[in-house]
Amino acid sequence: SNLLYYFLGIVTMALVNIVLMLQLPTTNTLSRATYFTASFPVFRMVFMCVELTWLCGCCVYLFEKHKVNWIMLLNIDPKCQIQASHLFYLASLQTVVWLVFFMIYLSEYKFGLFGTGAPDQYALYPVAMI
Repeated sequence: SNLLYYFLGIVTMALVNIVLMLQLPTTNTLSRATYFTASFPVFRMVFMCVELTWLCGCCVYLFEKHKVNWIMLLNIDPKCQIQASHLFYLASLQTVVWLVFFMIYLSEYKFGLFGTGAPDQYALYPVAMI
């Protein structure tokens, strides 16, 4: 439970960091917006998988709260003791990984910290995230 709150704190600060980075002017003269936005579908797909994990955690939480025997309904092995807290922990960890890769990707575009600004370089971060 404490680890979940730790990851949620990291997520909050990473979101604030991303918003602030988006407000700063671009100092990388080699960056192009078309190269930057070309990898957005990959980030969006991974974000949707992360969101699905959060939503599964919400569903399991509601099932547990209202005492629905969802393990039997979904024909899951009863030995598998999955709880909503497990799904929330997994979702928070996935969110942190997604945000870290997106922050690195954004800082590369805005400031050119890690490379030369070549078009193929922007494809490395989404591929590494997957």
